[in-house]
Amino acid sequence: MWVKVAGILLLIAGGYAMVRLTSLGAFSKIEDVADLPVKVIAEIPGPEDLELNHSSGVLYFISSSPCSENPGRGGIYFIDLNQDTRQALAFEFEQPLDFHPHGLSYLHQGDSQYLFTNNHRSDGTHCVEIFRIMKDNQLEHLGSITDPLLTSPNDLVAIGPRSFYVTNDGRAHDRFTRSVDTFLGRKTGKVLFFDGKQFTTVVDNLNFPNGIALDTNNKQVLVAETLSGYVNTYQMVDKNLLRLVDGYYAGVGIDNINVTPNGLLVAAIHPNLLALSKHMKGSPKPSPSKVVQIDLNSGVQSIIYQNKGGQISGISSAIPYQGLLYLGAVCDPVLLELEIMD
Repeated sequence: MWVKVAGILLLIAGGYAMVRLTSLGAFSKIEDVADLPVKVIAEIPGPEDLELNHSSGVLYFISSSPCSENPGRGGIYFIDLNQDTRQALAFEFEQPLDFHPHGLSYLHQGDSQYLFTNNHRSDGTHCVEIFRIMKDNQLEHLGSITDPLLTSPNDLVAIGPRSFYVTNDGRAHDRFTRSVDTFLGRKTGKVLFFDGKQFTTVVDNLNFPNGIALDTNNKQVLVAETLSGYVNTYQMVDKNLLRLVDGYYAGVGIDNINVTPNGLLVAAIHPNLLALSKHMKGSPKPSPSKVVQIDLNSGVQSIIYQNKGGQISGISSAIPYQGLLYLGAVCDPVLLELEIMD
């Protein structure tokens, strides 16, 4: 009797394991799509997130070393895409010295320009760093914002000089619990809102919320769930009240997202999350990369980049600009420029 019960339970567990591994992309076959010329425009560790000032054509990106056992101080860089020669220049800033950025948001309000980023401090705590862009490649550090609710910040989007949304992806601190959460698909992630004084949870029960962006045309907040593959669309009823109104399935492994001024959502995707995990642990085998574009007005989707990982492994951010596509990665020390596929 008990042997039969145990056998049935093993079959159920094995079946679930296969379904879950499939959903994480373990058996996905990714082929290179199109043979487009690719240019490396910067060789800087971990350009994990990119932001673009569409008016000026200046591309901003962070640099960190999350895949290194001894990561050094991270940085923030920019490239003027109007120049024929692509040159990555580093911003200079005195504080914070303990700086390991993750996620980036650009804000232009009034006469000032700001950059926001999450900072994973060496002691295991987290905060949001706010900078004002100054002249001569300088950043003025305006403050570090932290709170007990800020447990695992991933990406963020600024809506004011001291207000922003931030995704708490829900990752546990120990590896075993993280693995169990991923395998079981536990929805432990949240979106927080900081109004300049305090944090509030505005969305919860998310399956690893990652990238977050604003659709200013429709006054909506878009949140990517890495483990479900969906981009959720929330109407801003109020800044601290978001109402789910729609969703787009882009593919499991979705990372950072960006919305262009003409209403195109561009999502960087890890088609094989198990390959990404191995890549981040030092495996020489590349992690496939994919970029999906979704027209927020029509819902039409298209693949604008796909590669087995030979060009860029573990893609994490993608931004189109004037017919070109810019790609950043979690660990790979390259920032790529290429033509967008027709």
